[in-house]
Amino acid sequence: MKKILFIFGILLMPLQVSALVITEIMHSPAQGSDTNLEWIEILNDGNKSIDLSLWKIDNSNFEDAIIIPGEYLVIARKLLGNQSFESVWGNNDSIWDESDGFSAIDGSFSLLEVDAINLSNGIDSIIASYDASSFKKGATAILVNGTYVEGTLNGTPGFPENLESEISYSYQNENIAPRIESFFIEDDYNDSGVQINSPKELRQIRITVNATDENEDDLEVSILFNSKESRLALKNGSFLGNITIYPNTTSFNLTFKVYDGLEIVEKDVSIEIIKSKSYSLSKNSIRFSKSNIPGISTASFKIKNNGDLPSTYLISADETSIIPEVFVSNQWTRLSNEVEIPELVPGEEYEVILRIKSNAMKKGIYYGKIKVRA
Repeated sequence: MKKILFIFGILLMPLQVSALVITEIMHSPAQGSDTNLEWIEILNDGNKSIDLSLWKIDNSNFEDAIIIPGEYLVIARKLLGNQSFESVWGNNDSIWDESDGFSAIDGSFSLLEVDAINLSNGIDSIIASYDASSFKKGATAILVNGTYVEGTLNGTPGFPENLESEISYSYQNENIAPRIESFFIEDDYNDSGVQINSPKELRQIRITVNATDENEDDLEVSILFNSKESRLALKNGSFLGNITIYPNTTSFNLTFKVYDGLEIVEKDVSIEIIKSKSYSLSKNSIRFSKSNIPGISTASFKIKNNGDLPSTYLISADETSIIPEVFVSNQWTRLSNEVEIPELVPGEEYEVILRIKSNAMKKGIYYGKIKVRA
């Protein structure tokens, strides 16, 4: 019996021996110069400031700086001048200062689509390994769950990918404003914030809100989503409801509103849609059958792109005495090396046709494995 072996590529986890983290990488900018506009974003994820004067990127110096706890800092290959980081991501006034909105310094490095960046002070090293060969040009590589994945076009230098902010306020009044004590949004990941896998069809997302009011007023809780406001139902002390997410949604915001008859308290929440790469095979084993051509046996199976992004696939065969051939681009190619299948858009299927020349083979049963990877 012949078996299909799924082989998946795995990116290396970034090594963190310091509080510094490489959070975002612009390796192939589409906004202008493919070299001058490269940049790397780092984060001080610790509780102490770090002096970067002894640190280097791939053994190349960059401008001295001190990064405080929680700060994002961008190291640009060319910070100022024509076709520079400042001209695209700053306010284009030929200087970099507080008016540009975040911290950035000048550096010297060169990035590739497939690379391993070494940020080191000679003692500690932070290694960021990524493979961006399938990313859109102009999209960054961002760190998500320990792996670098495709980020947004143009990137978000100086800021995290998802921002959720709160503004505290006070107002002297006889009424005590209601409070949103907690909320739950159906989530596909355990990270901070809310991340949902891109839906293939309409999807209902469950929402629970717990709100209180010290004046013991009757509360109304509602959600503002896609310019439409709907009330949540009170059940067992919690307010329950849902929202509908459509296919191809990229990201969205919603607002919780709590009203006690006098005041409205609102809370904005950002939800990120995670696009995935996945595929399926129509069979887990195949058997070659004699064709109408003497000495030729054929078999086939289908690859389907179940992900949210266009993908190409590579197939090969184990090194055995019998190696099949595959029909791709109007010709037969032996699977002794990997052969690329044409790119498939999400939802598209491709039939892989194989053949074995059996006229020179001894009688018997032969076994082998076909490898498929994205």
